[in-house]
Amino acid sequence: MKLLIVSATIFEIEDVVNKYFQKTTTIGLYKSDVFKNTDIYITGVGMLAMAVNLNTFLIKSDTEYDTVINVGFCGCYNNKLNTGELVFVNSDCIVEFGVLNNNIGKINNEFNFNCNNSYLLEKIKTLKAVRGATVNCNTNNRAKANYYTKKYKAETESMEGASFYDVCEKQKQQCLQIRSVSNHIPWKSKEEWDFNIAKKSLTKFLLEICYYSVTPTNYE
Repeated sequence: MKLLIVSATIFEIEDVVNKYFQKTTTIGLYKSDVFKNTDIYITGVGMLAMAVNLNTFLIKSDTEYDTVINVGFCGCYNNKLNTGELVFVNSDCIVEFGVLNNNIGKINNEFNFNCNNSYLLEKIKTLKAVRGATVNCNTNNRAKANYYTKKYKAETESMEGASFYDVCEKQKQQCLQIRSVSNHIPWKSKEEWDFNIAKKSLTKFLLEICYYSVTPTNYE
C-alpha cells in the first residue's frame, strides 16, 4: 500500500519528518528509506495553497497513491474535545463562501472522506468523527464560532480541510483527514494554544500508519 501524508507545514509533523524523511528534488516532497511506502507532501498554509499545490502534485506525480491523508492541527468550537485529542474529520465545508443575504449564507459546498482501506477504517473508528469548517483566518470570536456551529454543524476548524477533500474528489483519490486539537475557540491569548501536546498525538498516529504501510499483512 502506498500512502501520501499531506500537511500544510512541516512544524505539525516535524518529529516524524526530521527523524525518518529526507527532502527530494520535488519541492515539498519528502521520502523515507525506512518507510518506503509512505511519502510526505507539504503544501503551505491555507486553502489556496492546498488546492493549487496538491492538485498540481497529484497530476504530475508518477506515483499512484492508494490513500492520501491530510494531517494537522485544528481549533475546536466547544469544550467536548480535549487539547491534543485526535479527531477524524469526515466532512468539511468552506464557511466563508457564497452569497450573504441578511447574514445568511447561501452555499452548496460539502466535501467528504473517501476510503475503503480496512486498516485505516479500523483506525478512525477509535477517533471522534467531526464536521470541520475551513476558514481563511483563525476564528477568535464567540458569535462567529456559534454561527459556524449552528449553521454548518461544525465542531473544528482548519485552513485547508475542505480544499483538501475537494482536490482529492476531483482527482478520484481515496482520502481522509485527521486533526489534532491545539486550541479552543475563542481564546484569550495564543499562550492557550498547546502545540506540543497536539504534535505528540499526531506523531504517534503517523508512526503507526507508517509502520503499517511497511507491514500491512494483518489487513490485506
